[in-house]
Amino acid sequence: MGAPGEDLSRVSDSDRDRVLATLRDAYADGRLSAVTLSFRIDAALNARTHGDLSRTLADLGVPAVPLAAWARMQLRAFGAGLRRQAPPKVPPPGPLVLPREPVQRLIGRATTCDLILADDAVSRRHALLCPVDDGWELRDLDSTNGTFVNAWRLRMPTAVRPGDVVTFGRVSFRLT
Repeated sequence: MGAPGEDLSRVSDSDRDRVLATLRDAYADGRLSAVTLSFRIDAALNARTHGDLSRTLADLGVPAVPLAAWARMQLRAFGAGLRRQAPPKVPPPGPLVLPREPVQRLIGRATTCDLILADDAVSRRHALLCPVDDGWELRDLDSTNGTFVNAWRLRMPTAVRPGDVVTFGRVSFRLT
């Protein structure tokens, strides 16, 4: 019989493995000596109840709870962490003025481009802005990180006009 209020439920292999991992980590952190680690591993392997397992970790401040309870605690902590995080602040896209003269413009990271974007997510030859009869068309040049118009990835040449948000890799612009 255990102490009053002690958990006498039978331990599973996963509960035992979790306690052994905690003991290993405590030893690696210098909180247990090699001799103490040896005794506690033996105690964890011979533990029959959760109360027995809890005693192997008692002075380390780590509870040896059943797997289901441990999983619930982990999910609660994970969910709380998600709620506390603020969304990343993304600056609004800067303006990109469409050229007045109907000449195609090469966009990319290379110094030979008409519009040079110094960002490693932009390919050397990323996209091409081409004049068409009724305005402009944007073409992706098989870039690694893609070209987007209003958050839609380009799969084929697409018409663009003032007000559209175009993105090359991680760099965004609002066409004017």
